[in-house]
Amino acid sequence: MKYEYVSIEDNKLAKLIEDKIKGSGFDYEFEWTTKGDILRLKTGYHVINDNGTYVGRTPVAVWFDVNKPEDFVLRINNNPFRCCYGLKEYAEDTVYNAILQWQALPENNQ
Repeated sequence: MKYEYVSIEDNKLAKLIEDKIKGSGFDYEFEWTTKGDILRLKTGYHVINDNGTYVGRTPVAVWFDVNKPEDFVLRINNNPFRCCYGLKEYAEDTVYNAILQWQALPENNQ
């Protein structure tokens, strides 16, 4: 089974996560795919150094089990910008807070 592209207009979880995290460092194209119960996001994180200067982009991938999205897996690849300690933790917090907001929606509390 291969990953298939999904439109955020057809997936409420993907739409809310993208709406909440876009612009908070996640400033690149969002690619959503799905395979079974797994929803995958591929994007990039705009890295800023300690002086506040943009120094590049690092790839980010996040996998969600649609039945338990709070147990997501986040991977940041090839981060050559060693100046940015805490990047993975910040990204995880940003995604987790978006999931909490999604779970709080009335249609998800039935």
